[in-house]
Amino acid sequence: MHELPRSVIASITRVPLKAIPAVLAAVNTDTRKRATSDTVLMQLARLILDLPLGGASKLRALERALINAALERTHGNVSAAARLLGADRKVIERKIARIERQA
Repeated sequence: MHELPRSVIASITRVPLKAIPAVLAAVNTDTRKRATSDTVLMQLARLILDLPLGGASKLRALERALINAALERTHGNVSAAARLLGADRKVIERKIARIERQA
């Protein structure tokens, strides 16, 4: 089992995407029942595009946030986080290493 300490998990998140819950909350209960995952993802994508970052930085910030969220949910277990993200563990490990180098 491959796990990362919480300090490493915290260090790979630089751009907090605090606005995401607001988008989800903005979808009212009736709409939420009808909303597809694609609709919610498109709303999140539009929100992320409005962040004050360069284009490539937005993509990196989103990747960082997804990896961090998966690691938090799996208590730092990289293998479980990779499964949650639908990616190979080695890919996630390389991305974590790249993120740590950029920090």
